[in-house]
Amino acid sequence: THEIEVSNEGDDVLVISGAGVTTQAFSAVLPPDGISIAPEQSEVLPLKFHPPQAGETFEDVLTISSNYPENHLVQISGQGMPEPGRYVFGEVSGAWTADPDNPEDFIVLDSVLVPAHNSLSIGPGVRILFEPGGKFISEGTIRAIGTVTDSIYFLPRNSDGSDEARWQGIEIAFEDDSRLAFCVVRSTNDGLMIRESSPLIQFCTISNNGNESVLDLEEGETFVNDGGGISLENSGARISGCIIEDNIGSFGGGILVLNSKPTITNCIIRNNRSVAGGAMGLVFQASALIRSNIIYGNQAELMCGGISVINQSAPQILNNTIVGNTGCGIYAASTSIPILVNSIVWNNEAVHDEFNNSVEISDDANALIS
Repeated sequence: THEIEVSNEGDDVLVISGAGVTTQAFSAVLPPDGISIAPEQSEVLPLKFHPPQAGETFEDVLTISSNYPENHLVQISGQGMPEPGRYVFGEVSGAWTADPDNPEDFIVLDSVLVPAHNSLSIGPGVRILFEPGGKFISEGTIRAIGTVTDSIYFLPRNSDGSDEARWQGIEIAFEDDSRLAFCVVRSTNDGLMIRESSPLIQFCTISNNGNESVLDLEEGETFVNDGGGISLENSGARISGCIIEDNIGSFGGGILVLNSKPTITNCIIRNNRSVAGGAMGLVFQASALIRSNIIYGNQAELMCGGISVINQSAPQILNNTIVGNTGCGIYAASTSIPILVNSIVWNNEAVHDEFNNSVEISDDANALIS
């Protein structure tokens, strides 16, 4: 439905009594008494577009009749979309909800932005499908809150699993009041990116994000700090009860913590891959609280399939289970000081013969272990 604004620039009340089209692709429905518009005021005329087939452009002329002597003609056109849904792009705000009696996906044609000082709420059961390369950016407040039985899905529109179908990801910036709960974020290039903000992320599944290409380093080549599942930059995000799995990043396949102080609790972080820090990478004075997580089956190409801590970072790693990772369990270097308390670090396998399988502390780092 598109709303056509009709203004009355005359001195008398304008009464619209009819609105007609010549094709079946459009329809305009007026109330029984028509639409009355006072002088210097305006009202909207609802126009519905229902194309008979996809991929075609349809044109028509809308004839508006009123108490004025001459009819007003409006040239209208529309293009049929290949599938039903609510198509969105550009700046968005308000509320997106699911109607169980008339289910429709929200389809992002390019990218969407929640502007600063605006908010968008997304209700349980909503599915948001992205065209390749599409991105969800929030510089305002986003509250996407599903339920145990009715999650919110952020997915590629094309579900064939190809790299070409992947969308870019979600970026949350500058706003601390945002919240994602019971959301699924899948098959992106960049995953969930959080910068300069501290949202609450609860009971979400972040899976199959990132690209294999970041693992293909030439000898002597340095890698950039790209996370696979979740990337934190200057953030105090609270991440709790999430499943973070099957993601790929250059540093921090599951979670990258860059100059941030997040709280990461009660999560399952599994089967992620990276160059370093298969499950998690902390860099540039990161000081996360990492508590009561299960971290297993992650893999690193160069160092530490579990948690890699570098560049003066000092996380607290409390009550975690870190098992079955390839590339050692915990690695610390470059004047970092991780604190490891009451954690199980077992059955991990280093990729370098000179590394310990469980905890490897380089000569320029320290660790407090109890």
